[in-house]
Amino acid sequence: MITRQYTHSAVVFNYFFANEEERNKYNKGGHIFYEGDLLYSYGHHFILAVKCRNNGYILNGDSYSNSTTNHQWVARDVADRHRRETTGKPTHHCVIPFSSLHGAGIPPEDAMILDVSDDTYETINRKNPKTGEMEQYQIHHLGASLIRIGSKRFLSSIDNGANRGGSYYLVLLKSRQINTIEDAFRNLAGNLSDDEYKKYQAGEILRQGEFFLEPCKISTRELKRKAKKIPVKIKGVRDIKVKTAQSKQSVNRVIKRERIGMGGCRREQIQVIRRKGVPYYVLVDRDHIGMEIPRAAIVKNGHLVNLEALVHQYDLSNGVGNAHVARDAIKTSDGLFIRGTLRHNQHRMIRMRNIWHKVIQNTAVGSWSATGNVD
Repeated sequence: MITRQYTHSAVVFNYFFANEEERNKYNKGGHIFYEGDLLYSYGHHFILAVKCRNNGYILNGDSYSNSTTNHQWVARDVADRHRRETTGKPTHHCVIPFSSLHGAGIPPEDAMILDVSDDTYETINRKNPKTGEMEQYQIHHLGASLIRIGSKRFLSSIDNGANRGGSYYLVLLKSRQINTIEDAFRNLAGNLSDDEYKKYQAGEILRQGEFFLEPCKISTRELKRKAKKIPVKIKGVRDIKVKTAQSKQSVNRVIKRERIGMGGCRREQIQVIRRKGVPYYVLVDRDHIGMEIPRAAIVKNGHLVNLEALVHQYDLSNGVGNAHVARDAIKTSDGLFIRGTLRHNQHRMIRMRNIWHKVIQNTAVGSWSATGNVD
């Protein structure tokens, strides 16, 4: 079946419906064209869709421009029709940002589509910037997709708990036996028991990104009693530079070698301390020249730190990616507990007040995001 026209809709129709003999006819029109298994918008720089070798099509969920977005919606409409008219055949499609697939090293044509969920729409109240009146708006959320590469399973979805209408993620699942979207989400929360997962679905357990937060009836005193002390960097101290004997010449060598900023560093910024009989050079900020190094401070992983039971402004991500910062945190043999607020620049802030919450991380083996907007 082929449409003998050169309109955008006709070219996209032919891409999905033309048989092998007709495939190279009527394949270009306006600013949409296809070559073989690839459908393009304007040029080879933006791929609208790829036909997979195993089954179905993957449509590009990355946003590029208003005109390309219109081409993407044309492709999705025709792909939906293609799915409806080929019921019972493995020809369904999914929408995944190609930038996330590229980050994960996945060629789209190699993927096998296992399951797809429908897109959803969320109604929100927002002030009209022109009239100043509150109006209802609909926000589109991309549906989830489960694909297989070899024996590995990847889940593509939107985190609706994030700011700006959701944050996209692509994750590699721990299990290689997952075949449905529902099982994929359950596997991702694999560190939750079945009872905890029911509480999460009921909204009793909170979530921000990869972290689940379970409220606990436990006191600060009890947590401090169980605490494993957390190393906290000392304010004003930049780093531990070298281990060496203390002398004027060796200090001057450090000053000459360690050039920091346009003006380098001054001799007054360097202190020599001894820990377990070993001397270390400590470099301090210019605003903290002359500061006294706490006697309880220790050297750990090249940093001068204090060990504390209760830590303020604790990063759950340990410096990896964007920080999930909790107001208060205590680490114990039973896990990490936080309270107050949990902040992240892409997610809605979570308020826990003075109730301690146990942090439970998801089971994703790897995670990737899209480079731009997703729709």
